Amino acid sequence: MIEFYVTLGILLVILFALASYSVFIVKQWENGVILRFGKIVNVQETRLHFRVPFIDSVMKVDMRTQTIDMKGSLLSQRTTFLWASTPSSS
Repeated sequence: MIEFYVTLGILLVILFALASYSVFIVKQWENGVILRFGKIVNVQETRLHFRVPFIDSVMKVDMRTQTIDMKGSLLSQRTTFLWASTPSSS
């Protein structure tokens, strides 16, 4: 009888581990890229999603816009124009 409970406990732990590994959440500012064996399968937006454990992997991509204040100057060298920019110090 004890072997039954030990086996049942081990199976429940394995089942819980697989279930927790197969669930992922994509936040509001992210997109989740589902990769199956390294190839893009789908792009998921915000909400709770499921994946196949050990087959699918998820890469989360931050979709927020990031701005950088840059100071620059226009340089000319013959007919080629170069835009030299330096980050501003705040």
